[in-house]
Amino acid sequence: EIIIHLLTTNDMHGGIAEDKAYWLNPEYPPDVVGAAGFSNYLNELRLEALENDEGILILDGGNFFQGTPLGMLDNGKTMIEWFNRVGYDAIVPGRYDFISGTSNLNNLINIADFPFLGANLICNDCPIISKNFKPYIIQEIQGIKIGILGIINSEIHDLVLSENLQGVNMLYEKL
Repeated sequence: EIIIHLLTTNDMHGGIAEDKAYWLNPEYPPDVVGAAGFSNYLNELRLEALENDEGILILDGGNFFQGTPLGMLDNGKTMIEWFNRVGYDAIVPGRYDFISGTSNLNNLINIADFPFLGANLICNDCPIISKNFKPYIIQEIQGIKIGILGIINSEIHDLVLSENLQGVNMLYEKL
């Protein structure tokens, strides 16, 4: 039996501080552990996985920094530094990750210790030309090769201001 723990985050919007989950229960909101709690959970899981000869894969589905003062203060740099520290394997950028333009996204991609994925993104004459921007990756975990394909929302041009998508085209457009 081979066990690989898959952890995913999505729509963090710079929210790495402890908080209350009012969206789950407005009257009695449960706690959201924040970055420190998530890091602690991962550290414990890594020890357990090591003891039991198990694997771990950590992915993010995008929209990682826009939405809180912490995330916007440095246009996502703090979030990428935290992702690096925690040990993410890959991220697919979401629509809000383009909010500060492709130059900013490229800067974030270049400081990441993991790849950003986007198989359906064509970038002609835009700054996203980085060794860390790939259509897919193949991770070998516990002797198993796992293909991870990144697909960015094909309606990105309807969701993001055109000045924030300099030269970005989609491999396919919505029908």
